[in-house]
Amino acid sequence: MSGRSSVRQGRFSETGRSPRRSLRKANEKASELQDKLDAQATVTANLYQENIELKKKANRRQRNRLAVLTGGADPDN
Repeated sequence: MSGRSSVRQGRFSETGRSPRRSLRKANEKASELQDKLDAQATVTANLYQENIELKKKANRRQRNRLAVLTGGADPDN
């Protein structure tokens, strides 16, 4: 058993990190990346909603122009 322990210790001493430290570091990185992903998802959702509103507004303007040009009559009839 002491042979196994020394191999394990040697492997961790080469990197200067313990398994817990490595896991903590990986978890911190994962958390940081998740935060960035959440922020990007929020920005994307806001831009999508803004795009929908702008399309609705442009559509209303287009309908208003048609009503003015046709004297208020329904252009489909």
